[in-house]
Amino acid sequence: MGIGRAAIALLLEEAAARPFSGRLATLGRQTVSATDQEVVRQFARFGLSPTASAKEGPLNDQKLFRMMGFASIESIDYSDFEGATHILDLNTDQISPALVGQFDVVLDSGTIEHVFHVPNALKNVLTLTKEGGRVIFLSPSSNHVDHGFYMFSPTLFMDYLVTNGLRIEKLYFIRYAASARAPWKAYAYDRESWRKFEIGALDGRPYMVFAVATRVPGSTIGRIPQQSLYQERWNADLASGRNERRARLKRFLAAIPGALPLAIRIRSILRPGGRRGLRFVGKY
Repeated sequence: MGIGRAAIALLLEEAAARPFSGRLATLGRQTVSATDQEVVRQFARFGLSPTASAKEGPLNDQKLFRMMGFASIESIDYSDFEGATHILDLNTDQISPALVGQFDVVLDSGTIEHVFHVPNALKNVLTLTKEGGRVIFLSPSSNHVDHGFYMFSPTLFMDYLVTNGLRIEKLYFIRYAASARAPWKAYAYDRESWRKFEIGALDGRPYMVFAVATRVPGSTIGRIPQQSLYQERWNADLASGRNERRARLKRFLAAIPGALPLAIRIRSILRPGGRRGLRFVGKY
C-alpha cells in the first residue's frame, strides 16, 4: 500500500488535533511517496516537530511514523512478501488473542477495498484497536474501477462506526487528480448535505474517503448497520405525497431524451447540496 504527500498532510492534521503515540498497526507495509523536504514542510504546516530526526536513515514507513510520534510501528498483511510483522487474512473473523485490542491506532491506507469480505475486515480493524484508540481509513470512492473489489461511499464508514458506538473525529470526502503533485480538495461529510447530492452529479475526478474514529468505552465491534438514509426514512415515515410528486416528475423527465441527466446536473449546481455548496475543508 502507499502513502503520499497529501495523505501525510491529512495524518499530520489529525496528529495536531490528537497527538499520536504508542503502538501503530498499518494494514500492509506503506510505500512512502514523498521526499524528506515535503514531509518536513507538512510538519511545519501543522505546527508540529518530528519526534525522530529527519536525517535518521532513508524515508520509509518506519521512519515516517516514528517522526509522527509512534513508539512501535507494526504491519499486518495476508502474506509476508513485504516483510509484514503479523500475517493475518482480514477475510476471516479469527484474530490471535495476542493482537486483540493491542493498538493505539490502526491505519488502513488503501487495503480493505482489496479484501473480499469487507464486514470481517471492518470488524477486524476494530478488534485490533484498544479502547481509547483510533481507526483511520483512507479508502477509494468514485472512479477507481478495478483498483480493488470495491469503491466505498462515506456512509459505509459513518454508519458502521456510529452503529458500533465509536466517536467520529473526522470524515472527509476528497477530490483529487491523477498527478501526485496536484493538491487534494477535501469536503466535510455530513449526511444531510450529501444526501442532496444527486446521482451522476460528480465530475470525472477520482474521489476517496478519509475517516477517523475513536473507540470509546462501551463501543462494540461487529454490529451490522442499516443504511442511515433509509433507517431515518423508516423512522420518520417519509412515504409522503411530496415523494410521489418527485417520482412522477422523474418519470416525466425520463420520457424526454436527455432531459433527466440535464435536470440532475443543473440541480446539483444550483442547490446547496451540489459540490459548490458543500463545506470545503482545505487543500492537502
